[in-house]
Amino acid sequence: MKKNYFFSFLVCTIVLNLASCKKDQPKAITELSIVTNDIDPANITDSEVLFSIQLIADGNSPITAFGYCWSRINSSPTIDDVDHMVVYNNAKIGFTYNSKLDKLNPYDTYYVRAFATNEAGKTAYGETKTFKTKPGTFTDIDGNLYHTITIGDQVWMQENWKCQKMSKSSAIITIVSDNNVWKTTVSPALCWYSNDNTNTAKNTYGGLYNWYAITNQDFAPNGWHVPLFSEASKLATNLGGTDVAGGKLKDIKLTANGGTWVAPNTGATNESNFTGLAAGFRLDDSSFNGLGIVTEYWLISTDSSFPYAAFSLHNNEAKVHVYWYSNNQSTARLGGSVRLLRDTPANF
Repeated sequence: MKKNYFFSFLVCTIVLNLASCKKDQPKAITELSIVTNDIDPANITDSEVLFSIQLIADGNSPITAFGYCWSRINSSPTIDDVDHMVVYNNAKIGFTYNSKLDKLNPYDTYYVRAFATNEAGKTAYGETKTFKTKPGTFTDIDGNLYHTITIGDQVWMQENWKCQKMSKSSAIITIVSDNNVWKTTVSPALCWYSNDNTNTAKNTYGGLYNWYAITNQDFAPNGWHVPLFSEASKLATNLGGTDVAGGKLKDIKLTANGGTWVAPNTGATNESNFTGLAAGFRLDDSSFNGLGIVTEYWLISTDSSFPYAAFSLHNNEAKVHVYWYSNNQSTARLGGSVRLLRDTPANF
């Protein structure tokens, strides 16, 4: 009788142990599953990103397409978007693919994720990874370094132009500090605010150029130009309209904190990363005005009745003002800042 009890106890123990082992085993993944691996910030430049994707499970059906999709616009890109890439048609479970996106825009946000489709017709996606490229760079013929950023489909320089030469011809642009010369010149000229020759104004605010300089065909380097009136209007539209775009273009720092804007710097967020500084301007009578309060950027007008154009930012409002000047020679002797725009639009 004792033997029977022992045998029954042994059988129960074995069954319980087997049940326990089965419970501890990981559940097999039967759904189609892929992973977009985290992107290392060290693998992001101004125009490229390195990333990897991995197939975890095939959904019990052979894989017919494995790859990734990306977008500047859609935060959950799909294979129905223009930008997607099939990298392997016969991927097996555990397969990892290292890839690179290039020809990206400087300082722009992108979304990328893996996808896989199996023979059963099922398509699944990995988690979306968001990354922002670094600002691009540009060096003028004087050796000054500029950063470039993307706003909408426009690529702008992030700093005011400060080159002392015509970019295409290398001809010197005369630095005019003499008041009488500035008031009477009909030639390309530039100055630093308050004729500051210590380079403080130059390095912070860039040059103040007259109309004769910025309309010279050799002024801007190849691939760049002084923006048109219509392009500044488009910039404002890209940032929500003229009533709010000024705040999104202005640097947020006040003079009290080492910045350039005098309080209140209304609406300033700099969410565009344009980093507009309160550089002031020079009047046609040669006087300097507006440092800390306003900045004026030259534009090219296509209206022969109003050939002078500009857009301005002010410390006491969030608006951006885009406007024409009347046709008179004194306007041509105003000294304004310049932000160059790339000839080719940003890639989508």
